[in-house]
Amino acid sequence: MEFNEFEYVNFSLNIPIFSRYQTSNNIQVAKVGMANAELGVAQSMNTITNLVQTAYLDLVSAQNTYISAKENLEATTQTFEFMKKRFETGNTDFYTYLESLNNKNRAELELINSKYSIVFRKKILELYRGS
Repeated sequence: MEFNEFEYVNFSLNIPIFSRYQTSNNIQVAKVGMANAELGVAQSMNTITNLVQTAYLDLVSAQNTYISAKENLEATTQTFEFMKKRFETGNTDFYTYLESLNNKNRAELELINSKYSIVFRKKILELYRGS
């Protein structure tokens, strides 16, 4: 005789009859996520386009600044030469001569700065364009 001998058989079966719309909700969430990703790509493309356009406009502005600085240097150089002759002949004081020299030096610095600004803006534009 065998006491305390038991045999069990357990069988479980789950059949989802109603899943509370989880599958359709997951599909909708995935669609919204995909739409958000597409909007993110479009926004990134717009940002890159704006950066390239801004870099190009900065380059054009730097070129215009260079042209203005060049014309300003020519004008201040002529003024300096005129003041130099007046100072040498004694028709003006040293302060006016020195002010004219400072203006000429300032115009030269502006020209140099505008040259390097053009080079810098070109490099930025090349970086954005990938060339």
